[in-house]
Amino acid sequence: EETAANVSVRVHSASSRVVQHAQYPPLGIIIEPTQYGVEITEVTDTSSPFKEGDIIKAVSGMIPTMKYGQGNLLLGGNGRPGFNRVMCTVRSALEIREREVDEERLKLLIDVEFETCLKAIRSNGKAGDYEVVLVVERRAE
Repeated sequence: EETAANVSVRVHSASSRVVQHAQYPPLGIIIEPTQYGVEITEVTDTSSPFKEGDIIKAVSGMIPTMKYGQGNLLLGGNGRPGFNRVMCTVRSALEIREREVDEERLKLLIDVEFETCLKAIRSNGKAGDYEVVLVVERRAE
C-alpha cells in the first residue's frame, strides 16, 4: 500500500537545501546531537547522498498497531499486529532556541530529539525490511 507524506520543515537560511533520500539500513552515517541539532557527523558509505554537517529534519518510523478485518471489531474480532508508517519531524537547535533560552535545557532537548530520531530509525528494522526515509537540511558552504 503506497501512501504519501507531506512534511513541512524550517531551514536555517534561504541558501540551505533540503535533501530527501530513502534507503535500506545500514544508512552509512553517524549522527550525534550537536549545537545545531541532530547532525550527521560522519559518512561511512561513499555512495551516500548525505554529507557531514547535514542536519536531520525528519525521519520515517513505524508505529505498532492492531489491524482488524471489516466487521471483526464488532464481533470481538481477531486482530493482528501491524505497523503504520509515519514521518517524525526533528526540531533543530534553532527551532528549540526560539522557546528555550537556558543553554542547559537546550542541550537536554536536543538530546531528546536525538533519541527520538534513533528510535524512529530503529523502528523501520523492527517492523520488517523497510526503507528509512531521511530529510536533511544542507547548509550552504
